[in-house]
Amino acid sequence: MWRKRSLLRLAMLSTFALVAVYYTTSQLHTIKKYRNRRKVGSVPPWAPVILVNELQYVGTAPEDDEDVFARHAFNLRSSNELPSDRSLPDTRHARCRDVEYGAAPLQTTSVVVAFHNEDRSALLRTVVSVLNRTPPDLIEEVILVDDRSDDEQDGSLLSSLPKVRVVRNQAREGLIRSRILGALEARGDFLMFLDSHCEVNVGWLEPLLDRVTQNALTVVSPVIDVIDMDTFQYRASSPQLKGGFDWSLYFKWLPLSHEERTRRGSPMEPFLSPAIAGGLFLISRDWFQRLGMFDSGLRIWGAENLEISLKSWLCGGNVEVVPCSRVGHVFRKTHPYTFPGGNADTYLRNTKRVAEVWLGDHKRFFYEAQPNARALDAGSLQEQLEVKSQLDCRPFQWYLENVFPELKLPNEENSAFGQLKQGSQCLQSEVESSGVKLAECNESELSQHSWAFNVHTASIQHGKLCLSVRNKLNLVLETCTQSYQQEWSRHGRAVVLLSSGQCLESGIRSELRLSECRRGAMSQQWDFTVELQAQDDHPVNIT
Repeated sequence: MWRKRSLLRLAMLSTFALVAVYYTTSQLHTIKKYRNRRKVGSVPPWAPVILVNELQYVGTAPEDDEDVFARHAFNLRSSNELPSDRSLPDTRHARCRDVEYGAAPLQTTSVVVAFHNEDRSALLRTVVSVLNRTPPDLIEEVILVDDRSDDEQDGSLLSSLPKVRVVRNQAREGLIRSRILGALEARGDFLMFLDSHCEVNVGWLEPLLDRVTQNALTVVSPVIDVIDMDTFQYRASSPQLKGGFDWSLYFKWLPLSHEERTRRGSPMEPFLSPAIAGGLFLISRDWFQRLGMFDSGLRIWGAENLEISLKSWLCGGNVEVVPCSRVGHVFRKTHPYTFPGGNADTYLRNTKRVAEVWLGDHKRFFYEAQPNARALDAGSLQEQLEVKSQLDCRPFQWYLENVFPELKLPNEENSAFGQLKQGSQCLQSEVESSGVKLAECNESELSQHSWAFNVHTASIQHGKLCLSVRNKLNLVLETCTQSYQQEWSRHGRAVVLLSSGQCLESGIRSELRLSECRRGAMSQQWDFTVELQAQDDHPVNIT
């Protein structure tokens, strides 16, 4: 009897243990499922951060007779009167609140904010908005890079906030290099770059992480809402704008075409963008490093958004805008900080570096739009050209055809331009004389670029000079006169002097000459880097 009761108790205990294990396992599964699937509503479910002594940190209000725009190029009084944890209107599409996002376990984000003499109330509001509106397990850290502000305590007093790390530059580096330094300090799997006068909105990070975890080679940008620089009112921006630029390499907003809007199917769907605006974007730390980060040769501020966009697109990635992510930004009309050499020259030099590395032979259109850039010293481009070579990046013509067809060529006179090639050799002007020769193609050899075939004058131009035949024999560069010695035709890949019907040919020692045209002769086959249209050839006798 006693043995039967013992066996019964043992059976009951075993059954209870099995039930407990099953229940615990199922609950853990539910918890894990909840951790990996997030629905982003209007109110974050976690407690806000413990704030610093805000009044003490921000300091006194500006005097009544003080110019409130002078120090920071926005209304300092309006900014100081706002609390750091002010509420914002939820500017997302209503259906964004019901979307569930798969957050990758154990992957975190480092938020990098670089600043120089930033208004304390704006900087504090940037940091607090990130901490208050982001799930704590998604944030590894907020790295504040103080670019040698006049008052070191602008940053150091914020180090008491949770997850905040402050890094102070030993010398003034500028916004771009400060972001590089912040990225080098980062420990998170992803990097989120923000300006120091932003406010992130509710549910801002999860939609961005969702896209990058699906494709690690994607650069993603939120929709950038407007914080009025005078009243600091938070206003929604259109979620149907993509980023682009003109041939001066100035950023511009472009509306999505009807075809692009139709293709999306839903106003919540992310869409591709030729470029990002400013420095508000999320990127995998690994992809950012593979791309060579920002070009460290860029100074202070300007064109880094175009550089990272072009690098991502041309080297195997893409760029997206995510409408369900919203971040507010104070758009100022001027920069309150100084630029070595002046604002205009700094930006022009930066855009010249971008054009020289990434535009290929299309850079001639940049110089036509910005002729003053020709005389500027852009510095060494070797590091960026090595990144371009290592990643086997596509030519800019691909970008125009597949990513940014809205960027039209400004000059339709030339049907072909760039390097004039024969195999691995290129036509090159000789510095010491007016002659031309063949040499091994070299992207950094400027005398090999700027060749163009002008369909209106039937001339082959090199800058302001034209390829000419002197004494019926010698090939030289001379002032363009539209004479018969400078009139050429293109018959397939052959280049023909119209007056004689002879073809441009390379000799055994790579010298150039004119000779009778021979069908299929490789020494008479020439290619421009960029061909814009088929040639309407003059009749020519090819044997």
